[in-house]
Amino acid sequence: MNFNSDRWTLTDLNALVTGEAEESSTLEFKRSDSLNLNQEKAKSELSKDIASFANSAGGTIVYGIIEDNNCASALDDGIDPRTIDKERLEQVINSRIKPRIIGIHINPVKLNNAQDNVAYVITIPQSSTAHQSADKRYYRRFNFLATAMEDHEIRDVMNRNRFPIIEPEFSNALIKNNSNSDEHEYSLSVTLKNSSSLRANQFKLEIYFPQKLYIEGSSTLVGGKNYSLTDKKYKVIKLSLFKSDEPIFPDDELRISILSYKIDETLFGLVKFDPMFSWKLYADDAPCVVGETSINAIHNF
Repeated sequence: MNFNSDRWTLTDLNALVTGEAEESSTLEFKRSDSLNLNQEKAKSELSKDIASFANSAGGTIVYGIIEDNNCASALDDGIDPRTIDKERLEQVINSRIKPRIIGIHINPVKLNNAQDNVAYVITIPQSSTAHQSADKRYYRRFNFLATAMEDHEIRDVMNRNRFPIIEPEFSNALIKNNSNSDEHEYSLSVTLKNSSSLRANQFKLEIYFPQKLYIEGSSTLVGGKNYSLTDKKYKVIKLSLFKSDEPIFPDDELRISILSYKIDETLFGLVKFDPMFSWKLYADDAPCVVGETSINAIHNF
């Protein structure tokens, strides 16, 4: 399939159907009759869907594919381009989304049927600000749906041009398997991904990790204290990692090994109450991002 959806052909659409391609946060299939621009509801839904992609990571909507259980199942009869042409479609989109989204591409793909109808492939870029749809709400993509955005999500999107957006993704690896006991030693790593258009020059990552599991860290040990996570109390250590010599460029990522920890037969009991570690992430002058991660979530116990 052509990587650029703005150049898709009928061969590419058939490949989606043959491969039973699945919808995702960046791809959606819609029947042609949902693009009835004589109906107010259809025009509102169009603006909602387009804005939700721009407010998220961008993506593609194909009008002309029937989906079954979120998978492409067949091409339908398509849309008469004399009734709904590319220019009218652009006019409806631009008039119902504020501010206007720059960089939308509408690709009419001929279906070679008796009616000379087309499928419309609409490619939406990720935007540098938040866009409001015709119902005066802001939407984002979540799995297969356009969902209303929370206030903090709208602010985050509006700050895309002002601050780098760094997202952490945690993973672990087994580094020692003690054959004389049930104790296993793991390393915890984080991948920091820059999903913005700005370079992150400096960042600081703080980890609050259960002391009972901790062995050693590659960062500076600040100290232990009683700390509450999800209504469970256990002693944690705080580790702080500061980097100013490794900038993270747009659409790039940096992987760092943070600490080592152990799980043994006794400590497996901890899993029953799902031990967590919390974290705080600072990048340049961007607002602090906080979260918590279940140790269960990155393990296969």
